[in-house]
Amino acid sequence: MKNTILLFILSLSVSAFAQSIPTKTLVAMVVTQDFTQKILQSNGGAGLFEVEKDVVVNGKTVIAAKTPINIRMDRGTKTDFKIVIAEIKATDGSTVKIDDCWLYTSIDQNLTGKPKGPVFRKGTRKICYTL
Repeated sequence: MKNTILLFILSLSVSAFAQSIPTKTLVAMVVTQDFTQKILQSNGGAGLFEVEKDVVVNGKTVIAAKTPINIRMDRGTKTDFKIVIAEIKATDGSTVKIDDCWLYTSIDQNLTGKPKGPVFRKGTRKICYTL
């Protein structure tokens, strides 16, 4: 009985260890659609950024590609705005914090002029580290 309990505890600790994500693990991200401050505020940032490719640690996918990323607006004016990439859900359902990762855009970077004002363009990529 003691051996069974010991094996059970060891298996739990090994599986928990396998899901842990080391700090400074790289996460590649991509903007899924053009968005402005208005779009960000209306949907809370849901689905605007996603993980570009699987994040693999010790041969195991810990964050899957296409996982939505939680972002929030840090600052916004008529001419510029800055977003903060805050956290991601791991494959085991845990929340992975992102280390000091942000993106900035301004009206000067909006080369097409549509929509008006500062806009993040679909396909914009960012690489951040886990905390």
